[in-house]
Amino acid sequence: MASIKLKHASGNSTILNSPAANPTNDVTLKLPSTTGSAGQVLKVASANHSSTNAELEFGSGGNTGSLQVLEKFYLLADGRSVSTSNGTVTTANVTAQQDLTDSFAEATGSSLTYQPPTGTTEIIYEYKFLLAENNSNDRYLAPYYVDIDGSEILESRSSRMGSAEYHDTVNVKYGFRVNTGGSNNATTGDRASLSSITIKTMIRRWASSYAAKIHRLQYYSGTSAVDITRRPYVGITAIGTPS
Repeated sequence: MASIKLKHASGNSTILNSPAANPTNDVTLKLPSTTGSAGQVLKVASANHSSTNAELEFGSGGNTGSLQVLEKFYLLADGRSVSTSNGTVTTANVTAQQDLTDSFAEATGSSLTYQPPTGTTEIIYEYKFLLAENNSNDRYLAPYYVDIDGSEILESRSSRMGSAEYHDTVNVKYGFRVNTGGSNNATTGDRASLSSITIKTMIRRWASSYAAKIHRLQYYSGTSAVDITRRPYVGITAIGTPS
């Protein structure tokens, strides 16, 4: 068996061995003309490939022929940040409960500005928060929806209702397609391109007789009401085919 020995200046070597079994014919592997980038692997290019000849190239590892999670984060809304492929995403710092009114308003901690990576075909947005009555009624009812770039997404409309002295954990989770071409779709939220978006949850009370607030934890210890503020969580999952 033939070997190529590459000796380091300090004395040790890296050794490349010939195949363990004798090939049927001579095999030629052509190296790429670049060094690639971090995280890439060396693989056979689809062009100029035969049983005895192959051109190598750098590319993404793993299964690149099907949908994969390209990027994902899920953060406590306390002002923390995460680095993404297209910049830094920072959450709001929620420090207080939010009283709902008769008009839709941004649910604090729900807003994110995000640009998906190349290859993304679908985005899943998540926002988890506590919803409770506000001590003035025996019930609460809160409609809410997902807003993308200032437009209400009709398919995201929902509401949550509860009774006195209880709180509810609400998980807003909404998926939509991106890079579809054509125009943005206000019904489904589908976006025509991969450009940056601002996405948030809008919420209100049904009426003054259904008064409510969010980020309020009323009971926990098993002995008495605690009435403490609990920050929400917000996140994004980008799904697509690696480039």
